[in-house]
Amino acid sequence: MLLLVNAALLAYILAQAADQGAGLEIAQYWIALTCFMSQASLLWHLVRRPRTTVPRLSVQCLGIFAVCHVFRLLGASRWPMDVMDLHLPSVNTILAVLVLGLAVWHRRSIHGGKDDPEADPVAKLSGEPFGAELVRCFQGPGLAAACQRPRVGALWSFLEHSVLPMVALLIGLLVELVLGLGSGQSRWPAWVTSWHQSLETLALLPQLRALLAWRTEGDGCKGSVLAVPPDLTYWLVCMAVGHFFAFVTAVADSLMPTSGHRAWVFAACEGLNAAVLGELLAAHFRAKWHGQKNLILPA
Repeated sequence: MLLLVNAALLAYILAQAADQGAGLEIAQYWIALTCFMSQASLLWHLVRRPRTTVPRLSVQCLGIFAVCHVFRLLGASRWPMDVMDLHLPSVNTILAVLVLGLAVWHRRSIHGGKDDPEADPVAKLSGEPFGAELVRCFQGPGLAAACQRPRVGALWSFLEHSVLPMVALLIGLLVELVLGLGSGQSRWPAWVTSWHQSLETLALLPQLRALLAWRTEGDGCKGSVLAVPPDLTYWLVCMAVGHFFAFVTAVADSLMPTSGHRAWVFAACEGLNAAVLGELLAAHFRAKWHGQKNLILPA
């Protein structure tokens, strides 16, 4: 059904697209639609089975997605992705905020007792921000004691969560300095649009770290294989499909003589996300080919 819907909508976009920039428009369609499907699936699992879904979710990953969708809705993205008057950015923003809120609420509600996520090292890592280890290298005994205070602890937690957005800002500034992409269709300054694009590119890294940690330390390992949690499978596979096809169409657009650096940068960002989820996407198609229901990754 997904392939049929995509084929119909893709044919419509190709018929309506101009001779230049059609690849980027199709790439935006892939990202917007698969984002909607993945977020809706994750929201459904958070409502039905929160205790099995939340421990393997990266809270920082969901938070970055929510921030990116909100900024896109405010016009801070170089590409608005409002494809075919479907208004997917507003729908995706609502879904992303709901998913983040439910994940944080359920994670706090199951804190304590035998379902304490902190008892599982992988669940604990899923709740920690990406890059917190770098910040903690500068945390001495005195500062560690001071972080026990609520205000200091909240400030330190904010600093830990800011590492990845700061890295995205540096990458965005570097890209803007070298290539000078500009704001595109955004009303915001160019450095904001570049930061937004870089942050979207790095958003999956916290979730990838959780999966890698679960592979090496979690209880999902049995011999030489690792079964991906069914609650996260559709969410991750949908994003992998969207980024992969967006990468393909963006590359096709960047090969046109009239295309600029924007198409190449978009293709590079989508290619990185496709590479992050490439092993999972290959395992998904391999499982479908062999008629398997579970998604298995080699350990």
